[in-house]
Amino acid sequence: MSRGRLRSWTLRRRVAVLFAVAGVLLAGIGGMAAVTAVNSNDNLDVILEKTGPMRIAGQELYSAYLDQETGVRGYALSRAAENLQPYDEGVRAERDLLAQIEGLNGVNGTAAIRTDLQTVRDRAADWRRAVAEPVIASVKAGEPATTSIGAGQFDALRRAVDDLQASILD
Repeated sequence: MSRGRLRSWTLRRRVAVLFAVAGVLLAGIGGMAAVTAVNSNDNLDVILEKTGPMRIAGQELYSAYLDQETGVRGYALSRAAENLQPYDEGVRAERDLLAQIEGLNGVNGTAAIRTDLQTVRDRAADWRRAVAEPVIASVKAGEPATTSIGAGQFDALRRAVDDLQASILD
């Protein structure tokens, strides 16, 4: 536009154009804000409905494994059947929590979480097979329990749960 042509505009026309341009800019900013809000809301839903509950279940899973270890140690030391109760409860909690995490992750969930869940299951099975079951069987048979309670296997299980927790947060 030439300067001469702009000078010929009335004040009313200039103000109307200014308001129209400002309106278009504000509408664009409002649209971008709405899109950002929807995306943020979707992310918040994922955190509240999936990531948060998986994280809590992961912490409870860690506690379930500690309960199992405590139960085996207590049973080995006391030879009292009631000291196996934490072990039995821990096994039940483990099964439920693994299923909960798997369900929350879903079929289209994160592959790293699925892989870490399998690793946790494998490490738990290794610990039970190498430590818990032999200790329980030897105590039930009246034999002395082994002096080593499998710290290496249990540490591997703890690391697997830590890796699962890290994958949940990613």
